[in-house]
Amino acid sequence: MTRLVSSYRTTKTDQITQDAADVTAARSLIEEAVPEGYEIIQLDIGKTEEGARVTGIIRATAITPVEATGTDYESAKAALKAQIPEDCVGTGILIAEE
Repeated sequence: MTRLVSSYRTTKTDQITQDAADVTAARSLIEEAVPEGYEIIQLDIGKTEEGARVTGIIRATAITPVEATGTDYESAKAALKAQIPEDCVGTGILIAEE
């Protein structure tokens, strides 16, 4: 028997847009607006008539652990992947037992 341990995180994103006099001020407003449990993964910068517009792409930081067993590595890996939701991505695989 092979036991594999892994985890996954969501690939879903959201965005926060802020306008300010300059990019630094707009970025600071975005950083303040990011909810607990989220991180900024991308910043897009644009201009407005009054100054700058920054859009922050955010994603949840939560990691969900999973594990699976199988008669061999391939069957355990298939069982592990079957537990990862479609809108999520695995973060790596560790062989816990063989």
